[in-house]
Amino acid sequence: MKITICDDSPFDVEAIFNLIENENLCIDEYKCELLYSGTDLLNKYKNGFRTDILFLDIEMPNSSGIDTAKVIREYDKNVIIIFISSHSELVFDTFDCETFNFVTKPINKEKFSNVINMAVLKYKRNNAYFVITKAHESIKLPIDKIKYAECYKKHMIFYTFEGTYEMRITLSETLAKLNQYGFIQTHQGYLVNMNLIKRFDGYDIILKDGTKVMMSARKKAEVLLAYSEFVERWK
Repeated sequence: MKITICDDSPFDVEAIFNLIENENLCIDEYKCELLYSGTDLLNKYKNGFRTDILFLDIEMPNSSGIDTAKVIREYDKNVIIIFISSHSELVFDTFDCETFNFVTKPINKEKFSNVINMAVLKYKRNNAYFVITKAHESIKLPIDKIKYAECYKKHMIFYTFEGTYEMRITLSETLAKLNQYGFIQTHQGYLVNMNLIKRFDGYDIILKDGTKVMMSARKKAEVLLAYSEFVERWK
């Protein structure tokens, strides 16, 4: 995993770097890239540079953090962008950049710790796979492509944007593997990816692509509470 810090203040770059180094991040390996201008960052992006988590100062000369982020989004839709600024009111200007979070200066250590750890968890979720094994074949399904899973007899059917896949595995075993990535049991026979939920309509769950998945009366209160907590944590 690569983390990039871009700020025109060497003092702030070093401070953020030290905060990251002092964190016990839930990741096997990571590397930090230190940059001091939006222009330098954009030049690197134009030459193929990519990063996974980006701490980006808003107020920089030549190319502001927001202008820089808008261009970066043309190259990379997946980078997790965390803006940094002394002016908290600028948070509203960052919404068009698909911002993950906003950290104000001077940086609060507890707030920063929460933000960086949540960013790492998001990175892990975005890059996680569920392995479907059948006969002599193994297929790696990206977690974020699985819309929902349905239990059928002693099998699970996984519905993705590209098609369906079937595997001999129990619902409880599947939930144990997918729960950490935001999947929840909504019915006796269904697991749903909460990251893809658009809205609720009675006992129907409407996904972003219009797919409807059933929710049982017994599970409804539990599902709505879990989704509310999920949105607060991840969105």
